[in-house]
Amino acid sequence: TPTSDFTLTEYYDSPLNRIESVTPPSWYPTIYTYSNDGGFTIDGVTFSASSLAVTTVTDPENIESISFTDKLGRAVLSEVKEGSESAKTYTLYDDKNRVESVLPPDVSAASSALAFRYQYDGADNILAKHIPDMGWTNYLYNQRNLMTASQDPKLLSEGKWLTNIYD
Repeated sequence: TPTSDFTLTEYYDSPLNRIESVTPPSWYPTIYTYSNDGGFTIDGVTFSASSLAVTTVTDPENIESISFTDKLGRAVLSEVKEGSESAKTYTLYDDKNRVESVLPPDVSAASSALAFRYQYDGADNILAKHIPDMGWTNYLYNQRNLMTASQDPKLLSEGKWLTNIYD
């Protein structure tokens, strides 16, 4: 087993200042690799070949965490691979670069009950969010864009709101 008194961080010989590996004290290294993607389509959005930056982090137990990031720096796909098993989480954005929905592993855009969904107003405040197995939570804001009330499914069934009062 490796032993040292410090964490060793090694970088690729590149002006991008990218990490190559991190080795904590008395442990094995975590390896980072970088590449471009071959492209894919999700919910009608197509990412062409080489349009995504791919960062793969392989931990000491050989579990890979793969992040696909578009040219705007938005994470569009996170994948975890352990042996032959793979779990993919997609993040979809609206035309203002706000998160519109998050599709957990094995959930398609058509199965909306199992997806995280977000709705916004013109000031980019979250008006409503859907959490699987919970339902929609609604939010109200004042003229200063401070959240003044929220209502989850339980409060909705009781006809009540949780209010916030600001000084």
